[in-house]
Amino acid sequence: MGGLQNLTEKRLRRFLTLSLALFMGASLFYVCFRYVLPWCLPFLLALLVAALLEPVVLYLRRKFHFQRGFSALILTLTLLFLLGGLLSLLWSTLLSQTNALLAAAPAFFRICAGSSPRLGGLLNLACKSVQAIVILLWNLASPSTQGVSSSGVLF
Repeated sequence: MGGLQNLTEKRLRRFLTLSLALFMGASLFYVCFRYVLPWCLPFLLALLVAALLEPVVLYLRRKFHFQRGFSALILTLTLLFLLGGLLSLLWSTLLSQTNALLAAAPAFFRICAGSSPRLGGLLNLACKSVQAIVILLWNLASPSTQGVSSSGVLF
């Protein structure tokens, strides 16, 4: 009977050790992704981009006999140009969609206000609040009043 109890203690000790190791590993994983990754992410992304551009740099060196720094500069500027174009495309799409939403909002609010007077009052208050915030942000962004009508609505 003593051998069976000794075996059970060994299994229990092994289970507890393994559980503790897994808990510590999960805790370390959580801490790394929660606190360390946001600080290291730009460097990790730069390392990834450099690793992806390395074969192209070597190709430019071999084929056109460019220096390594010049090849890296050309590729970096090309990448930045492409990313800038993509971001400007996304930004223009976002602005056009926001403009369409703001153009459709008054009709939606009129329909909602017609169904319930209390809801209409709340929507009116919300619209005035949003309008005041937009005017404040617009004035902070550009001190001139160009683009703002006399009623304070952006056009």
